[in-house]
Amino acid sequence: MLPLNPSYMLLFGDFAIEADSSAMLIPKRSGYFVFGFIQSGFTCAVAAAIASTPFLGQGMFISQWIKSWLIAWAIMTPFVLLAAPLINRAVAALTRSY
Repeated sequence: MLPLNPSYMLLFGDFAIEADSSAMLIPKRSGYFVFGFIQSGFTCAVAAAIASTPFLGQGMFISQWIKSWLIAWAIMTPFVLLAAPLINRAVAALTRSY
């Protein structure tokens, strides 16, 4: 369980490092990039898993999935970051508030 003070311990094997939790957070102004990075990684992981299902019977699923995922993630992240403003504008134009 984490202590109630703003610092906590990072455990690495047999040793621990005390860290200030606020120092480890990414600034809000970078939230756009963090969201795009996480979203593209998750989407690519699912798509690569689906595309790698033929390798299930051959015992190569995990290695093929990880390789496909990393390649897809590296390629898709810039596209997601560039397309996000356009998608946000399209969503704003297609929706209304109550």
